[in-house]
Amino acid sequence: MGIQAFQPKMIEGKAIQLHPLACTAFNADFD
Repeated sequence: MGIQAFQPKMIEGKAIQLHPLACTAFNADFD
């Protein structure tokens, strides 16, 4: 079993930022 997580960091606005290299590991995309 593996665990993946991020350390949250407050930014301005109502969006989250995700580094493109982390997208594959988290099955994320930019719809």
